[in-house]
Amino acid sequence: MSGLRSASRVTVCLLLVAIATLGLAPPAHAAPQSQIYCSLAAQVTFSPGLSMTPAAQSFSGSGPIACARKPASALTGTISFTGTTSPQDACATGAGSGTFSARLAGTASLTLTGRFTFLREGPVVDGPVTLTDDDSGFGNLHTVLVPTPGQTCLSTPVTSGVLTGALNAKGTIQ
Repeated sequence: MSGLRSASRVTVCLLLVAIATLGLAPPAHAAPQSQIYCSLAAQVTFSPGLSMTPAAQSFSGSGPIACARKPASALTGTISFTGTTSPQDACATGAGSGTFSARLAGTASLTLTGRFTFLREGPVVDGPVTLTDDDSGFGNLHTVLVPTPGQTCLSTPVTSGVLTGALNAKGTIQ
């Protein structure tokens, strides 16, 4: 009888330890994902300048960005970016990569940072986006480059212009 009581006490103690441990454990689920849809119109500069002669370019720019975030909130702010293109970049086609940072405010404050790669066909620039703060965060970039008036690329290199379009992302955007 004494052995049965000892076994019961051990069982009860183990059960209490298990309940206490489970109660202290953090939930085993990932942070919720959200989506953000942004439009932008950023000034961009190129060096040495897009022309008929293929050459690697460095580029940078900044400008206003307006975003809608699911769950619903409206955010506005500024985006800045920098990057390089491949040595084969010319008027007709190009490719490259870069990084961006967008500081947004509205019903909440938010900073989006990330990296992107792109392909360019004429003025259309498309490519995937990865959010820096969230390795599972992803999205896409779809913009159009509008050169500064007088910079035709054919006779005058494009050293500046405006990128207009969209940046969309999904991830654990806080």
